[in-house]
Amino acid sequence: MMLLDKINYEFKCFFLDLMRTSKENIFAHSAEIETKKKLLLHLQSMVENMDEDAERVLLLQNNLLESAYCYIKDMNTESDADLKETVGKWKDFLIQENINTKGLRGVP
Repeated sequence: MMLLDKINYEFKCFFLDLMRTSKENIFAHSAEIETKKKLLLHLQSMVENMDEDAERVLLLQNNLLESAYCYIKDMNTESDADLKETVGKWKDFLIQENINTKGLRGVP
């Protein structure tokens, strides 16, 4: 449950930080806000079905929401179906990267 708390906290910080800026800035970031809202929902559902080792790997990452958002933008993901698939690829990439760099075994 800690990973879910971390993701929710990151979104809350992002949202509150943006809300303290001008209306023009909020409008300029409206696409990012909407994408991160969708991303938050996908991450929340993904966490429910995640095993303990994968959750541990993601807990160690800095700013998961921003990392996932940048990955989605790099992949030019637009539709909700593509977003869900891309989030899964992002998670798998982080886990595999952690296995390769830290030598962890047993993490899917």
